[in-house]
Amino acid sequence: MPNVVIKNGLVYTPGGWLRGGLAMEDGRISHVGYDNALPDGDSIIDAEGNYVLPGIIDPHGIFGRVDWEPTARTESIHAAVNGVTTIITYVQMGDLTASKRLPVHREARELCETHSFVDFKFNAAIGTDEQIEEIPELVRDGVHSFNFWMNLSKVECEQYGFPSLDWAFLYRAMEKIAESGPPAFASVHTEEPEIIHMLYQRAKREGAQDLATWAATRPSFAEGAQAFTAGLIALETGVPLSLVHISAPESMEAVKYLRSKGGRVTSETCPQYLTLSPTDDLGLLGKQMPPLRDKTYQEALWKGVADGTINMIASDHQIARRKDKEVPGGLWGDGTDQSGSGGGIMGAIAPIMLSEGVNKNRITMEDFVKVCSENAAKLYSIYPQKGALSPGSDADVIIVDPKREWTMSVESLKSSSDYCLWDGMTVNGKVIKTYVRGELVADDGELVADTPSGRYV
Repeated sequence: MPNVVIKNGLVYTPGGWLRGGLAMEDGRISHVGYDNALPDGDSIIDAEGNYVLPGIIDPHGIFGRVDWEPTARTESIHAAVNGVTTIITYVQMGDLTASKRLPVHREARELCETHSFVDFKFNAAIGTDEQIEEIPELVRDGVHSFNFWMNLSKVECEQYGFPSLDWAFLYRAMEKIAESGPPAFASVHTEEPEIIHMLYQRAKREGAQDLATWAATRPSFAEGAQAFTAGLIALETGVPLSLVHISAPESMEAVKYLRSKGGRVTSETCPQYLTLSPTDDLGLLGKQMPPLRDKTYQEALWKGVADGTINMIASDHQIARRKDKEVPGGLWGDGTDQSGSGGGIMGAIAPIMLSEGVNKNRITMEDFVKVCSENAAKLYSIYPQKGALSPGSDADVIIVDPKREWTMSVESLKSSSDYCLWDGMTVNGKVIKTYVRGELVADDGELVADTPSGRYV
């Protein structure tokens, strides 16, 4: 007998919408169908006419280098109460220039399986020639994405303790990814660092402290220029490419061009780039890389989500705190390695995409499912185990009330970041129940699971 049966919902399946429900048994979906065709279960849940959807998959989290054990717990709670059932995160634990990343990934995997309430998968940040040689072994261990921070100048790399990369390095790495073959792919943070560094130094001398000045030091053409270069290298080497957290129309033009030439290119943007501007009253908390841009850029990104140019919604979630952002010297002060982005963003995916996207007719609910779950599952080769409500799929299920009004805040999102970029914003649309492999983990914004049971996928 199924453990849980959900009825009276509007269910999104790979075949389309179904008014009915589904049954979950031993961690998987056993039945999907009309209410009168569903079996009995130990527990019957009335969805009350709300949407029953696949759990959200965040393809771009960044867990910090320290305190990984509490991070896996706190940020998985933040994820679960906001409908994220699978986190795909970079493992920034340890020295990023160390010769081997696989031992670090295995340690992180063990910690997540002990402390996380949701499932997870890892991206690998590659920064040395030794790590390039490690790519095939990482692929065999289940890592599919290899990330390259091309956006940092040598000065910034020294500040953050990151390896400094050039295009020859990316080319060599893509050759190794190509040797490994599917499902391996490259993901690249594209912003041209030397132009940015020059503009940064100029603005620093002039002393302005507003976010508009910060945005001017990281112009959209600098993002687009690298998107084209990374894409052409990917075309040359035959490697699938994901352009992460894009904020610029030039990057979307690169995506379209590369696809027209046969490139296997995916792209993601984030809630902050769809809704926040440098003129908003955010202060140093709004300092992001890439930067927040004005509303004309936001509308262009929404159109890109609707027409499929942008495939996924990610968060670029980091556990930044006020002390990481509000540093002496303001915009130009010496920040920590978490000063560039962050702020408890993962939990904003559902409310922003529902309230500002679906409910304002910028995207459909079908678009929501695809960009927030299905497409990421396909890119990371975990579909239909994840990202689908089908018999045999993992029972990662969320029930969504599309009209529920609530206020975003540190307290409601429940990240360990001590600020919220949308603090006080009233939104419509809320995840009211989150199931991970059939277990009710969060209910009406509160964690209800007693024991972490996350798994690596």
